[in-house]
Amino acid sequence: MLSLLAGLSASQEELEVLQSEFLRLDRDKSGTLTRIELEEMTDPKLTKKYNIDWPTIIDCCDYNGDGVIDF
Repeated sequence: MLSLLAGLSASQEELEVLQSEFLRLDRDKSGTLTRIELEEMTDPKLTKKYNIDWPTIIDCCDYNGDGVIDF
């Protein structure tokens, strides 16, 4: 995730907010977001309504190819 943000113009405060939210979502405190963590935080009705495809989203954010999203 930090690699993604490196190309953005974000202030230190914005980065801290993003990191705080990332850590909140990281249920197992592994430092990564897995497909399971993302699916568990998303209401199934919203996933279906908006056709959320977590594997594709993870692929787009997974810059080191380990199958998870890192901050």
